[in-house]
Amino acid sequence: MKHEASAVADRVTVSLGVSACVPEKNPDPKGLVAAADKALYLAKQEGRNRVKSFFELLIT
Repeated sequence: MKHEASAVADRVTVSLGVSACVPEKNPDPKGLVAAADKALYLAKQEGRNRVKSFFELLIT
């Protein structure tokens, strides 16, 4: 999507942090959001237009 008024870039970009859980094994929604937040910050550190999962943080 064009973003001509931006001084940073001419296109809108999206970075996402993703996390998932099995509710019966881990019913803590705050932990799920915290994991997605950590993944989001990793995506932002690596640049624009990224999707990172919390699982990737665990295996690296």
